[in-house]
Amino acid sequence: MTTFTAYTFKGKRTAQEVLNKIEDSYSYGWIDDVAVISKDDLGRIRIHSTWAQDNLGETGLGWGALTGAILGLLAGPGGALASSAATAAAATSSEAALAGAAAGGSLWGLLGLTTDEAIDDPRLDEFGDQLHKDMSSLVLVTGEPYVDEYVNVMGPYQEAPYNGIIIQTNLDDDDIKYISKKIKQYS
Repeated sequence: MTTFTAYTFKGKRTAQEVLNKIEDSYSYGWIDDVAVISKDDLGRIRIHSTWAQDNLGETGLGWGALTGAILGLLAGPGGALASSAATAAAATSSEAALAGAAAGGSLWGLLGLTTDEAIDDPRLDEFGDQLHKDMSSLVLVTGEPYVDEYVNVMGPYQEAPYNGIIIQTNLDDDDIKYISKKIKQYS
């Protein structure tokens, strides 16, 4: 089973601040596979993921690669982050959608994925709706051994002053197999 877990915070730099605190205090196997996604005051999306640094050939499925690919799908054309951005104020909706497409477009192209292959999951749509301007999120897509550990480490960050909001969903095994195949094919 593969689980998508995101913690979203107010402030475009807050997720990176939380990740820095965790890295300074803990040593976990999943720490290098966490992605930071942020949306600035103009609605532009930035994704920082370790997906390009995974040794896919040596370790099989790279969790960082999978996290980056899924965020690329969410941010790319028609993805949950792009559509969430597009529902913003009418004056900025096209700019916000273009920002989402730019953030995820390179991952889409790299992996050879199309809009027809986007993951259909209401919880991912909820994540996209939750990430507003001047907000950020830490996202981990991983298997069972690390999910509970990640949730336990992140628990205190759901309290003040961070007030992180968790979105979690189990991803469809067929979608994960397909995306993983594409990652391996293009790595």
